[in-house]
Amino acid sequence: MLVLAGSSGTGKDTLIKVLINKYGYKRLVTYTTRPLREGEVDGVDYHFVDKKTFDALCAGDFFAETTSYKVANDEIWEYGTAKKDIKDDRVVILNPSGLKELKKDKTLNIIAFRLFASYGEIWNRLRKRGDDAEEAARRIGSDEKDFADINDFVDFAIRTDGRYSVDEIADIIDQIYSNKKE
Repeated sequence: MLVLAGSSGTGKDTLIKVLINKYGYKRLVTYTTRPLREGEVDGVDYHFVDKKTFDALCAGDFFAETTSYKVANDEIWEYGTAKKDIKDDRVVILNPSGLKELKKDKTLNIIAFRLFASYGEIWNRLRKRGDDAEEAARRIGSDEKDFADINDFVDFAIRTDGRYSVDEIADIIDQIYSNKKE
């Protein structure tokens, strides 16, 4: 399984679309209680569920990993990866806690990439996509803490703030992943 991990605004969603369209990767669609953003599609970007449904899935041992975030408006958004969806031929975006949890299962063949960019580039991307300024600031601060030890859990790190195009980054990831999974 190919895992992309990166703080907010590092281009994870854009990159995963290129990997799917250019190389035929299949996306592992995770679950969330957060609201849809403009342009997102339920079942494609995430499985968007309400809190009651998410809690019921947790109680039913449905998820391999879950995490939650308290956002700027004091709501709690939850995320989870369904056990049934974890397959070698999938690509998924995970946060550090999700990656760490899945890495505990030594039967899984996980190749993980950390995506990173400068704070200035991240801030510009979050503003450009219309994120609330208070929430963007919270996420940047939270990501700094959450990603502090991420390099201990990823196999490769790639800078995504302009040195390489998205297509070039996808080419690099596909080449590495194709060689490593064999």
